[in-house]
Amino acid sequence: MRMILIRVNGVHMLSSQSTQSVPLYKALIAGHERVGERVAGFVVRTQRERWVIPFNCEVLKALLNQQQLKAADLQFSSERQCQGFIRKLLLLAAQDECKHRSPSDLATLARELINQQ
Repeated sequence: MRMILIRVNGVHMLSSQSTQSVPLYKALIAGHERVGERVAGFVVRTQRERWVIPFNCEVLKALLNQQQLKAADLQFSSERQCQGFIRKLLLLAAQDECKHRSPSDLATLARELINQQ
């Protein structure tokens, strides 16, 4: 398994180009917070890579822009996993819109994922 550690806006992100799933405990790197036994973050999966990132709207926007990811690029192992990702995405979008007082690209991505279902 090939793991890549990338620093974007001062936050570390972990990428894997493996066909196996990336356990969240492997994402216990600088910048991540623990909540009980779970990492406060989530996984963004494409056909070629898996990114483990903290639950932060700025980090997610940076990843989406840097990798030029669209809704069609994202992959999920089940409908439930997709719905959970959309839920987290909408929470981050609301946070982003309150912070910047403008529409968030994260909300657009969430709507595109909903339309794909």
